[in-house]
Amino acid sequence: EPYQRKNWTFDPKIGFVVDVYQNLTGEFKCESNLDSEDFVLIRYGDNGTDTETGNFTGMPKFFFPTGRTDLVCNEEHRRNLTKLEDIRCDHPSACDMHRNCFQTEECSATKLVGKYCLTGDCIITEQAHPFGIAMCQAGETKIFDYHFMGFDKKQYLLSQGNFPERALIYMNDVNPVLYTDEPGTFYCQAIAFLFTEKIQFSVVYKNGTKSSLPDGRFERYTREELEATIAFGAVQNGIRVNLTEDMREIICHAPWYNSSSAWYTKSRKFTVLSVKAPSILRSNTAHLFYKGDTGRTLICKAEGHPAPIFKWYQNESEIVSASGLSIINTEAESVLQFPEVNLSYMGIYECKASNRVGKDSVTFRVDVR
Repeated sequence: EPYQRKNWTFDPKIGFVVDVYQNLTGEFKCESNLDSEDFVLIRYGDNGTDTETGNFTGMPKFFFPTGRTDLVCNEEHRRNLTKLEDIRCDHPSACDMHRNCFQTEECSATKLVGKYCLTGDCIITEQAHPFGIAMCQAGETKIFDYHFMGFDKKQYLLSQGNFPERALIYMNDVNPVLYTDEPGTFYCQAIAFLFTEKIQFSVVYKNGTKSSLPDGRFERYTREELEATIAFGAVQNGIRVNLTEDMREIICHAPWYNSSSAWYTKSRKFTVLSVKAPSILRSNTAHLFYKGDTGRTLICKAEGHPAPIFKWYQNESEIVSASGLSIINTEAESVLQFPEVNLSYMGIYECKASNRVGKDSVTFRVDVR
């Protein structure tokens, strides 16, 4: 008997939304409005459900297998794939200009043509282009998508969205403590497929204000000075900053390729200190030890930025680990530890503290009885 048309709501994610009744029985037919031979029959009865298909074409879809750079296209009903092609291009705007290449062989030098998978009904292009546009055809249905390789060396489809930050933008690490006597070096890279020139920078001050980098205080890098973290496809820029103590953060701003107002940002926070030559605290420089004593120490404390480097000397000879004495250093203090005291430890000890802007020293006299 003829089928009755049902005006059921269609949801592209799950299909037709049907009002289900407790005793739903009968035969239901989903048919293409272009071809009556494109159909699916579903029969509900007392013995369960039975399905029959004609030449029904489902929607194809792209994906990258986990951990691989092969581009795969398959079709919902796994029966009507006809073609997969991938064309190398530099960014989505340029990729759109290459769409006519899917219909001709003019772009064969930049085109990868897919092969059918060894198992299942799908087509795969081995080692897809790092940046490009792909077309997959299932029956008469064609879909297109852009894809790119991120800094994490993984492939992504532009339609996915919500990309991890590490895939799109990179900024060099800096020390958490920087100093006013040396320029801070910052550079930033973004995937050229999605971002355009020019990357810009701003500075955030301790009082919370933010401004673009003022003229005259920064020496801008040339591109050749940047150490690329990826061999291809990066827009990049860098700066050397004359640091002041009121600065706390440098922000990199990368402009999205098709927007004048959309920016991705990455930043580095730090503390800036004024440099200061070491200054050793002098107190209790004369010591009396007794033979057989244990746990005896000499303590050398110094203030300085950057943190000073300490060295100890006994009777003008630098103390090394083989001497039996041990040295424990922290950022602002150095402790010389004695094993069991004997007469050989009698003498003059000197502590020297130095950094790149200066040095200081103090002497200790040790008597042993």
